[in-house]
Formats: sequence, C-alpha cells, structure tokens
Amino acid sequence: MSRMRQLILLALAAVLIGCPAAFAARQAWKVERRSGAFGEDISMSAFADEDSGPGRIDLYCDMRDGFRVMFTPHRLAMREGTGKIIIAIDEAAPVTLPANAFGDDITDVVTVRDSDKIENALASGTHVRVTFIAYDNSTSQSAFTLEGLAAEKQTLLKVCPVP
Repeated sequence: MSRMRQLILLALAAVLIGCPAAFAARQAWKVERRSGAFGEDISMSAFADEDSGPGRIDLYCDMRDGFRVMFTPHRLAMREGTGKIIIAIDEAAPVTLPANAFGDDITDVVTVRDSDKIENALASGTHVRVTFIAYDNSTSQSAFTLEGLAAEKQTLLKVCPVP
C-alpha cells in the first residue's frame, strides 16, 4: 500500500472516529393509522441515536396508552431499579422525572414516568440532554439530536393531548 493511500485512510479513520453524531440514526414522527371494529387507532413513534454513544431515545404516542419516553442506553447508565432523570430540551429549564431502569450489567431500558410533563417540549424539540440518577445517586449523562418532529406536532397533541 502506498504511503499516500495510508495517509488518506488514516485521515478518513480520524474523521469517522471524531464525529459519530454525523452518523447517528434519527427518525421523525412515523404515524400509523389502523381501522378496526372500534374505529380508527393512531400510533406515533420517533427516535434518535445518542450523539456520542450507543444509546437511543424512543418516543411513543398512541390513543390507548398516551405519550411515553424510553431510553435504551446499551451501557450502564442507571443501576436496575427506581431512580430519576433530569432532562433538558433545547433551551428550556431542566425537568426532573421519576424513572425505572431494567438490566443487569448494562442498562437495557429506562422508562420515564410522568412523561406527559415534557410532551409539548419534545413535540418539536431538537436537542435533548439527560442525566440518569440511580437509586444509589450514581449518575450518567447522554445527549441526543432530534430532527423533524415539529412537522407532526399538531397530530401528536391531538392523538395524545397534554392533560
């Protein structure tokens, strides 16, 4: 392999390692409508991969269960059990919400309770910073960049109205 080719590959590797957020997967609201014996059922989902890490934020809304937020950290973000998260959306003040973590060596999922309190902000949010706080007060942080959520904000607030 020529010296020039080695330098190009080295530079490309440095760029790929240095900017993982550029390759993070994101999905704006996906709206699904199903008709059945009890009328139309609408569900919505969106997600974003962590800006610099293996985690993901998942947003869900349906007519039966309402608005929900879940994190799949794929690392030890919170010890299993009850804890809380502090979530900051764009430039809004951080909000503390109760959460439950599941998983042994790594945190498989963190479910957020009372997520309706952040629904309006997340409906068109772009930048999300979260601090996970386990029952033993250990902490971990993540950041996410969401795209295109504002386009379906009215649908979201109709399907899952903020109480």
